[in-house]
Amino acid sequence: MVQLDSIVPLLQDLVRLQADWYRPYDALACPYPARPTVLRHRLQVLSARLCWHPYWSRQDGVVPTVREVLRRRGRAGAAVVNRRPEHLTVREEEILGVIRRSIQGRGEALSVRELAREVGMRSTASVAYHLANLEQRGVLVRDGRSWQTCRLT
Repeated sequence: MVQLDSIVPLLQDLVRLQADWYRPYDALACPYPARPTVLRHRLQVLSARLCWHPYWSRQDGVVPTVREVLRRRGRAGAAVVNRRPEHLTVREEEILGVIRRSIQGRGEALSVRELAREVGMRSTASVAYHLANLEQRGVLVRDGRSWQTCRLT
């Protein structure tokens, strides 16, 4: 029988470590993370700490179950990362402003071609690229297939 008193502090430490691991992992998942090299290094250090934690040297036979519980509790303990970046590019700010004015004035967003004309871009593909980046960052949400169905979050 396993002594729970000896395992609980180790498990709490593991859950805390796993939650710390998810923070740089989630930050790296953002489209344009700040200081990605520092985040990758932090992730490597925390991965090594997780891998060589004293709990894994125990021979209780419950390692796979504990690993799954650890992932779930670590994810729940990790702070939710705001995927909306603090800063957008000048072009993205400009596109957002046009969309905002369009939604307030017309009740719907402009088409990609109309957006390109308003922003002063010739390529609709470039506008679609910026819109896709904004959608990926969580600034815009499309209700349908068209960009005219987008709304700001």
